[in-house]
Amino acid sequence: MLKPVVLIGASAGGPDTIVKILMSIRSPLNFPIVIALHNMASQVENFVKLLKRSSTHEIIIINGREIIKNAVFLAKGGKDVVFISKEVISAVDPESYVVPSIDRLFLSVKNMEDLDFYIFLLGGLGSDGVKGLMELENQENVHIYIQDDAKFLYIPMNAMRNLKRYRKLSLFEIIRILNYLNSIGGKKHEE
Repeated sequence: MLKPVVLIGASAGGPDTIVKILMSIRSPLNFPIVIALHNMASQVENFVKLLKRSSTHEIIIINGREIIKNAVFLAKGGKDVVFISKEVISAVDPESYVVPSIDRLFLSVKNMEDLDFYIFLLGGLGSDGVKGLMELENQENVHIYIQDDAKFLYIPMNAMRNLKRYRKLSLFEIIRILNYLNSIGGKKHEE
């Protein structure tokens, strides 16, 4: 089996949801989590401090290139986060006014077949992330989950209107899937 990697895209309402998710995943973390959360550049460090207080997982701010490991990754404020290879992610200059770009994170794993991607699109305003998911939805190693009980359902509803292959889940169900993945992540996926 392929090693699981979790990608999370979120906008408005996302910080509270991400805190709840990370607080609920049991330690140790057996897969990497890469998060693209719309934020003002100045908010990232405070959000990371909150995550470190709320969870026992290693939280890493990406500033340049980082080797993927079983930790939670967020780009430095004002940067996008992308996969350079299956082992390396990077914080890069943004290409649009929406930072970090959820689409850009998702699109960076297109045609990357050596990993098993579990992609969670949480609440928010607009449609960032939808284009990326549309490009990935037919990729066999990509599993798409869309939050259906988010505070702001604009991004999830846009995604559900445009995608054919996804599962819509409540926050409770998202946490359950992540805990299941974590329980098997270090065993089955080490091959």
